[in-house]
This record gives sequence, C-alpha cells and structure tokens, in this order.
Amino acid sequence: MKVFDTKNVAIGAGLYGYRAASHRDEGRSADEIIKIMTDDRDNMKSKTYFAIPELTHLIHGGRIGKV
Repeated sequence: MKVFDTKNVAIGAGLYGYRAASHRDEGRSADEIIKIMTDDRDNMKSKTYFAIPELTHLIHGGRIGKV
C-alpha cells in the first residue's frame, strides 16, 4: 500500500483515486502511478472557493478569534 497526498479536498481527492484506479487497470505499478500523479498534482492549478454565511460556528469551534 502507498500513501499519496493529493493536497486537495472532497471531489478533487476522489478524482485522484479514480485516476489511480484507471492507471492500475492499465497495468502500471504503484511507483509509476505515484510518479504520474505527483507530476500532475505539482503542475495543477486548481483552487477551492467557499462562502460561509455566518462565522458563529467557527468562533465557537475555536477556528477563528472573536475579533
């Protein structure tokens, strides 16, 4: 088993899993797959945006200060 940090969340990480499975089915080794995915990840320029309607839960959870 190998571990790969996608440096992504949710659907982005899932797409890496899907792509890795495709490479595996094509007969590539785990090391080859890691190399391909690392190159792709390092060249990718994806961004994640989100909006938070209120900050109450972030304050109570300690994620941000009250300021």
